[in-house]
Amino acid sequence: MLKVYNEKSTNKDKYDEVAQGIKTNTISFRVSPASKAKDFDGDNPKYTLTFDGEIITKKSFSQVKTVGKPKVNEESGIITYSVETKIPENEVWAVCAVIKAVEQPAAEGEESTGVKDNTDLTTTYFTATTVEYKVKTIAVTNDNQDKTTMPYMNPDGSDSKVDYTVNRKVVGYDESNEVIVEDMVGDFGVPATISYEVSTLTNTDTSDDNWFKEENGVLIVQKSNAMIGREVTVTPKVQFGSIEIKAPSYKKITVTRRVVEVDVNEPSAPKELTWNKDIQFIALSSDEMDEIIKATELSRGDFMELIDENEPANLTKLCLMTGKDILEKCLQQPTR
Repeated sequence: MLKVYNEKSTNKDKYDEVAQGIKTNTISFRVSPASKAKDFDGDNPKYTLTFDGEIITKKSFSQVKTVGKPKVNEESGIITYSVETKIPENEVWAVCAVIKAVEQPAAEGEESTGVKDNTDLTTTYFTATTVEYKVKTIAVTNDNQDKTTMPYMNPDGSDSKVDYTVNRKVVGYDESNEVIVEDMVGDFGVPATISYEVSTLTNTDTSDDNWFKEENGVLIVQKSNAMIGREVTVTPKVQFGSIEIKAPSYKKITVTRRVVEVDVNEPSAPKELTWNKDIQFIALSSDEMDEIIKATELSRGDFMELIDENEPANLTKLCLMTGKDILEKCLQQPTR
C-alpha cells in the first residue's frame, strides 16, 4: 500500500493512501495440462479466482480480491492474477485461493441445466499481509534533469527544447530522505498528474516568463537572440487525487548563443596572415560578411548588436571577431 504525506489529512499521522501495489502484488499458479490455461480467460472463462481466509490474530474480517484479467501462459500453464487487499497493517491472514468453476452459457436454443462442467479447486493456505510505504517527499527524475544550458535556437533553425519527460519517474522518499519507492507510477500504478512551474531568475517580476513556455513537460525558448543570457528554472508538481506535492526544481537553465560555422574562403583568393606575435584579423569583404549574417539567420541589426558586445569595437576591422559563440572563428595568431 502506498501512502503520501498530506498536511491537510485528517489522519493522525497525516498520511493518505493513494494506491495499492497491484502491479507487484500477484499470485501465480500452474494448471495441468497446460492447455487448460486458456480456460481462465476469454469471453466465457470456465474458471474464476476467489479467496478464502482466516485471520491469524483475532481481529475483524478483511478481504483479498483479484484486479483485472489474468495473464495466461498456455505453453507453461501458469496463470497470474493481480490482487489487492484491505488487510490492515500489522495483521496477518492465512489465505487460500479458491478456483471456482463457472457455469457455461447454454447452447443456442437450449436451456441451462445449472450443472458445471468443471469442479472447484482450492490451494493450500499461505500468509497475506499489508506493507505500507509512507512517502514524505518526492522527486521527478528524468534524463535531462541536470541540463544547465540551451541555445536560443538549434543549429538547424528549429526550436530549442529541454524534454523533462524522457525516462521520467516519480521517486518516493521517507522521513529519513531515503528512497523507498523507485517508481511510484510504474510500481504502484498510482494515478498521478504531473505539471510544471516555469520561473525566471533574471528579473524580480515575471515578465521574462513570456519568453519561455512549457508544453507537456517540454521547456521551449522563444527563437530570439534577445534570449541569450536569460535564465529559467522548472519545478515539477505531482497531483495524487486531491493531494499535490511539489518536487525539487531542476537545475537552472541558461540560454546560450548558437554556433554557426561559415566557410568564406575561396580557393582562388586564400586569406593570408603574417606570422608574428601580434593579434591579427582577416578582413572580410561586404559580400563575405553578408554570407555570414545570412547563415546566422539574424537581422543585420541583431547581428551588429551582438558584435557590439565584443572587442575590438572597430566594425570595419572586426572580421570574424563576431558574437563570441555565434562566430567564434577569430583567427588569432599565438606568440611564437
